[in-house]
Amino acid sequence: MTLQSSEAINGFIQFKRHNQGCSESTTTKYYNILVMLESFLDGLSSLKASYEQLAEFTGLHLHKKGLTPRSRKVYVSCIRGFYRWLFQSGQIPINPTVKLLPPKAGYRLPEGMLPSQIEQLLMAPGVSSFLGLRDTAIIMLLFGAGLRISEIRHLNQEDLIFEVNKTTGIEYLTLHIRSGKGDKDRFIPVPDICIYAVRALLGHKEMLPGSIDRLLPKGDHVLFVSTNNNNVPKDQYFGESRRLSSAAIYVIVKKYSDQCGIPKRISHPHALRHSYATQLIESGADVIHVQENLGHKSLQTTQIYIQLALKKRREVINNHSPFRDVQTPFDELRAHIQREAELK
Repeated sequence: MTLQSSEAINGFIQFKRHNQGCSESTTTKYYNILVMLESFLDGLSSLKASYEQLAEFTGLHLHKKGLTPRSRKVYVSCIRGFYRWLFQSGQIPINPTVKLLPPKAGYRLPEGMLPSQIEQLLMAPGVSSFLGLRDTAIIMLLFGAGLRISEIRHLNQEDLIFEVNKTTGIEYLTLHIRSGKGDKDRFIPVPDICIYAVRALLGHKEMLPGSIDRLLPKGDHVLFVSTNNNNVPKDQYFGESRRLSSAAIYVIVKKYSDQCGIPKRISHPHALRHSYATQLIESGADVIHVQENLGHKSLQTTQIYIQLALKKRREVINNHSPFRDVQTPFDELRAHIQREAELK
């Protein structure tokens, strides 16, 4: 990579992070894409790339690497944004990506876990050990608050806002999400059942003063801690270095999902976020409230879950049809079509 390209890429990443408020995961992904582009250009500075070269990279080159049209969309978005920024900041005379279009791809509806699968998952860790209690609390908040993996790992104890209704004595819990997508704070009320898991975790001896050092420089305390990180020297294993990584949380959900026989395609933390959103919509929650809880910038993103809820309702209607015990003039036609479909 040339010095000029390196400076341009780093400048763009800083722009995305500080001017547009993109999350660390997004900027890291964009950086890796641009480094991959530099490798593809084989010595040619990315500032001198032509439309044809960029079209080949985002098209045939990525296709040969096994990326689907849907997966390639983020590459096109990144590269278009990079060259638009280069052009607008006066670093290149012409924007070569004006005609670079994203590949056409159908939208695949997100798939979450079924309630029965989530129930199995919650029971798998057990709550008799510290790790089991920690893992149960993580799963409960992933599902109970619809958190992204980056959001739950960045939770500190001070982000838990406990309130008590003075009249009823009922306790409520709200999560203060500080490091979500775009670094925009939001507040998420969580189901009361989650309070028991969080309180039990905070009350465990490993979380009390004098045990695991969770203290951060500003006085906060890491909430979900690791207990065995061989990548950190023992004398430095405290504070921020105690925080569970995104990879570790992914492994936690995957491990228990595998134990429960949950299909691999939904054995990941984000499936719980999908389940959270779908359950809320199915229960009649206002889509605007769901959007706010999920932290979606666009209402259109949240409305995907309306389609999922409708799909579930269609299945219920078909399985419990009001015509179940009523004959109609079309019964024979339906039976014929169903037989034909089974033979295909």
